Amino acid sequence: MSGPAISIMGDSISTFEGQNPEGYRVYYAEELRDFTGVVEVEDTWWSQVISHFGGHLCTNASFSGSMVEGLGFPAGNSERRVADLKNSSGENPDAILIFMGINDFGWGGAKNQAAGRSEAVPPCVDLSLIPEADPGEAHAEALEGFARAYRQMLERLRSHYPDTEIWPITLVPGRIVGKDHSAFTYQLRSLELDSYNDAIRQAAKETGCRVADIFKLGLEYEAKDGTHPTGKGMAQLASMIIQCLEADGFLSRYASVRHHEPEREKALKATRYCYQPSCVPCSFAQSTSSKWSCVCEKPWLEQS
Repeated sequence: MSGPAISIMGDSISTFEGQNPEGYRVYYAEELRDFTGVVEVEDTWWSQVISHFGGHLCTNASFSGSMVEGLGFPAGNSERRVADLKNSSGENPDAILIFMGINDFGWGGAKNQAAGRSEAVPPCVDLSLIPEADPGEAHAEALEGFARAYRQMLERLRSHYPDTEIWPITLVPGRIVGKDHSAFTYQLRSLELDSYNDAIRQAAKETGCRVADIFKLGLEYEAKDGTHPTGKGMAQLASMIIQCLEADGFLSRYASVRHHEPEREKALKATRYCYQPSCVPCSFAQSTSSKWSCVCEKPWLEQS
């Protein structure tokens, strides 16, 4: 295959039926493809980015529900997740795009994920020692744990793929489909979304990686439930990521194989309305239980 080999490390947002390693949990499958409008693999953000840069998919090691932090697979910092970025033919990627962390933010730490009995809790965790409960505020060590796990993940990627460009992508808010205004819960469990991005930026700096900092664009993508992109939202994400990658010289040695620039899907301007310290005690938060949602339902948002 011609062009650069690009691997994807992600969570549910980056999964697609038939495109992930055997045994990986997939979100965009069966009826959820029609439900979200992400019907074909070409509708995914990562397929559009790879096509734009004239590349081909090496491996998509994305696992639905997975966090970066964890004691083992399927956590992003696990050895297996890192090793799975090489394809079955033994081809190493020329670049790895990492779009993970929204589950760390949503759960507020690995302890909350385990207590909430997520299907992506590492099997090595003894759940009998952790009482089942709806998660509340983020644990005191949640952000530190995320930062440590993200740095460990990048260090392992560096060790496994020393000649590969490794590009973390920052987290951005989603906007529930049909809304003409922002309604993202930036402080869902008392930790700011951009504090997770700060941890990503710092981990990248410490490990010599460059960041596709799409959060700094101040944009949102359309999402069916406020988190999982629709077909339009995938195109918006792809546009943001392409813009940031190009600005910082992504795979510049392959510039000659890039495809003609397609018309990009215009992203949505992100406007933050609420600065409460946490969404957990707020009745307007759509859900902060084990079925957490990053959607605020304040009625005054409709008039803002």
